[in-house]
Amino acid sequence: MMAHAEQLHALLTDARFEVVAWNDLTEPSTQVMHAFLNAPPQPLGLHVFVPDFRTKATNLVHNLDHNRIRLIQAVLHAPVVLRIFTMFLDGHGYLAIAERLTAEHLPPPSGHDRARNPHRLGVAWGKSAVRAILQNPRYTGYQVWNKQRRDEVLLDVDDVAAGHVSKMRWNPPDQWVYSAEPTHPPLVSRETFDQVQARIAARSRTSPAPRRPRHGRMCCGGGFRVGCAGGACRASGSAGRPTIAAATQRVP
Repeated sequence: MMAHAEQLHALLTDARFEVVAWNDLTEPSTQVMHAFLNAPPQPLGLHVFVPDFRTKATNLVHNLDHNRIRLIQAVLHAPVVLRIFTMFLDGHGYLAIAERLTAEHLPPPSGHDRARNPHRLGVAWGKSAVRAILQNPRYTGYQVWNKQRRDEVLLDVDDVAAGHVSKMRWNPPDQWVYSAEPTHPPLVSRETFDQVQARIAARSRTSPAPRRPRHGRMCCGGGFRVGCAGGACRASGSAGRPTIAAATQRVP
């Protein structure tokens, strides 16, 4: 059974489409087409440019009269998340996507939740927001666990008494645990998500290695003790301060 205009509107909304304009033209179009078919042939009109226009108009009116079709004029915006995935697969980078969304005045995540982001303007997209969306598997409709782990890292491997700090680190995607069934409506397919992750991994492998900083004379003072052996120095802070390790060049 064909969905009514209200049902179609609800289906599109549930699919996360933004309905910008919606105009059901079924009734006025039916009246216009009936008037055309009942009127005597005119020398000018669409029938001059469209082959078999009267036959096509007759079929259209028949389907309209039997409620087989509906004529709806609508303007829809695809979900921003889906656009981001599509643009990335089309070859756009993080910055290009962020600039495009900002130019179209689409609010970033911080703009949708001002209560949790009072320190942000919420008007411009950043590369980090685009990257976070592209790497979020929940947009596939599944719940995902074990994405991150907590590691305890020593502040100083040579001084255990200096203590440690907890760091959250990402697990490899093959260690993520997906729910057996979808838990919420998906915004992208699993296939699209996997393609994006493969593209991100390929870009990471081909990205140039960061340049190492050039080290020169190192000066420390006030509350630090410095020990040097050859060309390497290690500076340890006083109690409660983190340890700083740096490689320096031997100064003649």
